[in-house]
Amino acid sequence: LGRETRPHHGDQVTIEYTGFLEDGSQFEACDELTFVLGDADVVQAFDLAVPLCELKEKFLLTTSPRFTYGDIGNPPAVPRAANLTYHVCLLTVNDPPNYRAMTNALRLAAANKKRERGNFLFRRGDYAMSMNSYSKAVTILESGMLLPKSVLKSGDNDSQESQEE
Repeated sequence: LGRETRPHHGDQVTIEYTGFLEDGSQFEACDELTFVLGDADVVQAFDLAVPLCELKEKFLLTTSPRFTYGDIGNPPAVPRAANLTYHVCLLTVNDPPNYRAMTNALRLAAANKKRERGNFLFRRGDYAMSMNSYSKAVTILESGMLLPKSVLKSGDNDSQESQEE
């Protein structure tokens, strides 16, 4: 147990969680939420807390609005400037996603998820984090980009074939 057995930035993790408002009412629950640690795919409180826990560990996470939905909240479920409490369990820890090895459809789905997160953050006025999500989406798409055969010069067919494998 300790630093070497905990998830690291970039790992793909799955958590189970239930979120509660200050009055004790539940506002959200999820049996399996999978995300890339440190990619801002989730509330910042998860990105900060999950690397501190062990696999299968259950923990209580109490956080200020700064690390969740800010002064805006997430209407209608989360009011403005709400302190939140989460019951969390780290279910799985896997290596970082290998986007190059994914099919085009899976890579597109992963990039689209980052784009959607970017849109959510942009609408909230969090422009820096939205740019981060958009940049990650482009990187995912570029990681397996194939050049159309018409763009290739003669003699570059071997290069194209190796990219398609």
